[in-house]
Amino acid sequence: MVRAGFMLASTLKHKIFMKKFKMKALVSAVPLLLATQAIAADYAGSQVGFQLLVQARSAAQLAASILASETTDDVDGYPLPPAMLLGSGGPVGGGLIPVASGAPKTDGTAAKLGYCAWDTGTSTSAAGHIVGSMALAAPVLAVIAVGADGVFSTSCAQIAAGMRSQGDDIVITYSTAQLRSLYSLYIGAPVADLPTLATISPAILRDGEIRLFKATNSMIRWNAATTTWQAVGGSGGGGGTNTDLTAAASGSATAPSIAFAAQPSTGIYYTGGGIGFAVGGTPITSINSAGLVTTALTTTGATIIGGGLAVVGGGISVNAGGSAASPSISIGGNSNGLFLPNDFSVGISTGGIQSTMFYSAGLITNGITALGGANISGDTLMQGNLQMTMGKTLVLVSNAAGNGANNPMVQFNDFNNGGNAGLFVQGNNLVISSGGGVAATISRAGISTIGLIASGDVTIGGAATVSGDLSVRAGGTIIASSGWNASTAASPLIRFDDYNLGRTNTGFYMPNARSIGISAGGVSVANFSQTGLSTIAITTSGNAAIGGNLTVNGASSFNGDLTLGAGGTIILSSGSIGSTATSPLIRFDDYNFGRTNTGFYMPSARSIGISAGGVSVANFSQAGLSTSSITASGDVSIGGTTSVAGGLAVVGGGMSINASGSAAAPIIKLGWEATGLYLTGPYGIGISVGGGNVATFNGSGITTTALTTTSDSTIGGALSVAGGLTPSSDNSFMLGSAAQRWSAVYAANGVIQTSDARLKTNVISIDPQEALGMVMNLRPVRYNWANPHDGANRKVGFIAQELVNVLPETVYLPANGTNYLGVNYGEIVPALAGAIKAQQAIVSKITATPAGLKMSTEFEAAVLRAKQIYADKMTATEIDVERIKAKSIEAGKITSGEVSLQSGAGCQPIFQMALGAVYEVRSMSQSGGWAAMRIGLSASGPVVQNREASKDAAMDLNVIANSVCAMASAGQQARASWLRVL
Repeated sequence: MVRAGFMLASTLKHKIFMKKFKMKALVSAVPLLLATQAIAADYAGSQVGFQLLVQARSAAQLAASILASETTDDVDGYPLPPAMLLGSGGPVGGGLIPVASGAPKTDGTAAKLGYCAWDTGTSTSAAGHIVGSMALAAPVLAVIAVGADGVFSTSCAQIAAGMRSQGDDIVITYSTAQLRSLYSLYIGAPVADLPTLATISPAILRDGEIRLFKATNSMIRWNAATTTWQAVGGSGGGGGTNTDLTAAASGSATAPSIAFAAQPSTGIYYTGGGIGFAVGGTPITSINSAGLVTTALTTTGATIIGGGLAVVGGGISVNAGGSAASPSISIGGNSNGLFLPNDFSVGISTGGIQSTMFYSAGLITNGITALGGANISGDTLMQGNLQMTMGKTLVLVSNAAGNGANNPMVQFNDFNNGGNAGLFVQGNNLVISSGGGVAATISRAGISTIGLIASGDVTIGGAATVSGDLSVRAGGTIIASSGWNASTAASPLIRFDDYNLGRTNTGFYMPNARSIGISAGGVSVANFSQTGLSTIAITTSGNAAIGGNLTVNGASSFNGDLTLGAGGTIILSSGSIGSTATSPLIRFDDYNFGRTNTGFYMPSARSIGISAGGVSVANFSQAGLSTSSITASGDVSIGGTTSVAGGLAVVGGGMSINASGSAAAPIIKLGWEATGLYLTGPYGIGISVGGGNVATFNGSGITTTALTTTSDSTIGGALSVAGGLTPSSDNSFMLGSAAQRWSAVYAANGVIQTSDARLKTNVISIDPQEALGMVMNLRPVRYNWANPHDGANRKVGFIAQELVNVLPETVYLPANGTNYLGVNYGEIVPALAGAIKAQQAIVSKITATPAGLKMSTEFEAAVLRAKQIYADKMTATEIDVERIKAKSIEAGKITSGEVSLQSGAGCQPIFQMALGAVYEVRSMSQSGGWAAMRIGLSASGPVVQNREASKDAAMDLNVIANSVCAMASAGQQARASWLRVL
């Protein structure tokens, strides 16, 4: 009942009355006079509804302010509200107020308050919180009270986005800026050290904010004017005094601004660009932005220098020898630097490993890379590779007379066995020695060697004679760089001569730049080019595999298989057109029976025929395949159009068509042009007649332009009709039956029964008294279906077996007597109309005490006492009634009213207040916008006790003099109601 009062305060009362009147008068068939008794209680509950609305808002405000007082500072300096209670209800994206909080958990009507909590700032991962924003205006917490519908219509995401409350919810929010404005003393979370303090953005700090600095156990204060942290004066945790240290003067080396009492000329002073240190009046060290400058530096431990080290007029003395893994002078870390391997050498380490050592005899290193020149005055032993930079030259200066095969100038020795393999100069020639003997001589005439083994390419610029075998490893190439354009079959570029017979003119030559010819005895027998192989004949004793095209100018015979690679072609360049079935162009002969005249021939330039025993059995052309018959044990795939003169039978397989077609050009034509089957999509089949679609089959069912059935039809799924659905003959068929019913029928404008006077006869008016008697004999009932399949909801209606005795015309009796009875509820309405007329006649004649009281649309009496009253206007000194419904009530103890508002007409007066009275006023628009106000009139003027409105600003209430006015925005249909409560 309480929630019902709340509901009434949020709903237009005239709409409730109309809905209840229609439902009870037409559906439940309760007489109109009796229907009015359930109406006045709704209005009486409106006063409770207004009080509940105020109570819910007060509860939400109280909860929000308590939750705000329970917030703490997060690690990032932003306020952190208590965590949400999740999993027990609440708005979308939020929860409920936690149990540990001191805030109220309900709105006073047992409806739980919703709660949204955000973790704002730079750290947003607190449990039980929504990820928030760094903006000071962003919400930190929100409390939501449900309206009359009992449903949370506003989500946490909508609040964060700045949207107004949704539906009839009441939303109270606090932002970061609002929470900070609640207090005059700002105390932030403790910070551990200076790096942590530096991460706090000045944008979130408040002037005068206090924080505990854990590093010194002291208090610090934020100065917004200077954007600096300052120590707070007073006693710290360490027992010292926290004050700023400021020198009064810059000072000098002889008179430091900060000095020691025992030695006034020893201390710290300001140099103008840095800090100076003086001892006995002498400057010894200065520190500025360029680094540290000192007269001397002695360290007893490890010293790390982050920048450059400049030593002027002195030296660096290191008292430790170090090692490769721990150099005494470390450069850049990672065990890189200098160390002493022994008393007479200096080592260089890289990554903890010795790479170079300098000593009196020279340099020992793992490798030398010289970007410029390198001069070596003595013998040099290299155990690794010698690499020369592009464009550089290695010059060896030595006494050539003293070099030979046994003592080469550049010697390559085996690490274990030594050896005299190397290079030396002999005259103008470069000689390669191996084991003290000459292996090869390089001169201007070329290279002379006892043998040549190459793992890569060998390029020969002139003539070369190979007396032994020439072996080229996999991936290697022999390049003959000159004379190709002059080579012929009689003078091949690469010639194979017989040892006994001499020159044979048999070998390889180049007829042109992109072909290779093969000659035998000076005659060309084959030519390889980019287009393939051209030869005078091919004879194979086995299989032949050809990767590209095969062009045959003459007759060729293959005793084995002929294999063409992918993309290859056999080209018969002569005698093709004109071949016949009895003399095929490509013939397959039997080894035992000889010529069979079975093979391929060309009836024309663009067709291929197949013959069997000299008879044509098939012909392939651009139009497709023409054959006498097709017999296939598997699938047959046809990519183009196929005409079947006889029957088409598919046994045990499927028919696959690779085209889609259309209604105008179906892929399967049946008799007439543009009539047949085609594909409407990946999963649809269309049927066309004369080029137009008449039906489509797909996964959703069948779609057709028209459907005509000559007998009963059963549809297993949904039936969607884009046009009209009509029976084949008038008034001859039923939609469903008593045994086969529709569960529900939806219609935009109801079910229309023909009622034209031209179709009726024997028309007789129903006497109102007779109609009233019929209605009085009706028994409205509530019931449930016996079969749960028919529906589990509670129903209202009549019993057909009882109704048949009162209004037999409204009951459907099956012809066979075995099916269930049915009721046409629409035909009960005429009886109800007649009963209402009879009642109205009775009401017009009713008179009762007190004298002068009569049932009309207006009551006037000193005192009204009745069980229920319905009127447009009532005026009395006192009203005593159990249930009341009226548009306007005027009495000494109660006054109320309701008016319609003109949209966009400004603030319209709705009533004038009485002195000393208090009123509850509410207005509501068609779109859901609302405004509410509690106001009274005292001797000093109007007093507004409470006032609120929906966030869309569609409605507003105000006061003009002693009158209350209401305003509706343009385009809004609205009503305003008021009730005197005191």
